[in-house]
Amino acid sequence: MTDLDWNLLAKYVSHECSDDECKRIQDWSEVGENKQLLEELIGIHNPLIAKQINLKKSVNKLTNKIKKDRLLKF
Repeated sequence: MTDLDWNLLAKYVSHECSDDECKRIQDWSEVGENKQLLEELIGIHNPLIAKQINLKKSVNKLTNKIKKDRLLKF
């Protein structure tokens, strides 16, 4: 997975992806800051973990990445 696939990430954090899709996410998470982003997404999805992270910071970072990703597509 070279480009960020938000739908696949959503399936992953919701435990709805296939084994192949999970592998793609795990491979993607080993590059750069992707692991941190994935951990933040999992934390936002899981309320018990979400309390342990700074949600405002995570949401702002995620929003900025989404905006950047959308700009790169055009």
